[in-house]
Amino acid sequence: MAPPCPDRLSGLPDCLLHGVLSGLGSRQAVRTSLLSRRWRQLWRDVPCANIDEREFADDTWERFEDFADHMLTSIPPNTQLDAFRLHLLRGKDTYWSSFTFPDRWIRRGLRHFPMTIDIRAASHSFWLPYLPSISPNSLDTVSSAASYYRRLTTLHLVQVRIHDSFTMYLGESCLVAGARGAPHGEVQYNHK
Repeated sequence: MAPPCPDRLSGLPDCLLHGVLSGLGSRQAVRTSLLSRRWRQLWRDVPCANIDEREFADDTWERFEDFADHMLTSIPPNTQLDAFRLHLLRGKDTYWSSFTFPDRWIRRGLRHFPMTIDIRAASHSFWLPYLPSISPNSLDTVSSAASYYRRLTTLHLVQVRIHDSFTMYLGESCLVAGARGAPHGEVQYNHK
């Protein structure tokens, strides 16, 4: 019988393992917690939240909903994300009549100041929600927007409608970010 192979992957530093886990969907990253005690909490510090309904093709909507809620509430409060991705497949009958699910997940993801925002809906469009500090009644909407979007370099929206005020806030925050030497970002907006 051959001797067992040593576990070289677990010997890597956390920053490298986080890089590896960032390339996985969030569900796959969470599943790595079963590998060993060392891996149990690693997924919580991955700088990307990739909530993708395609990973739940054989599951019920409720399992996907529970996972998305748990994933986004498990990110440590002061963590800044490199990327927040939300890809939704199911149609209007599942969640579009009540916008609470996409709104809630988007708000939770944006609280972590992602550099990349990628939100895609496959069948029905929905509105990108107002963020609490960027509501039209906010006293200082430009600086509030700048705080949310200060790190934003890439915005990719498919089947997501945006309010006119969003582009104004985004433009103002990009001017603020540009003044600090931030690189020019990329914006893609696809609405059919």
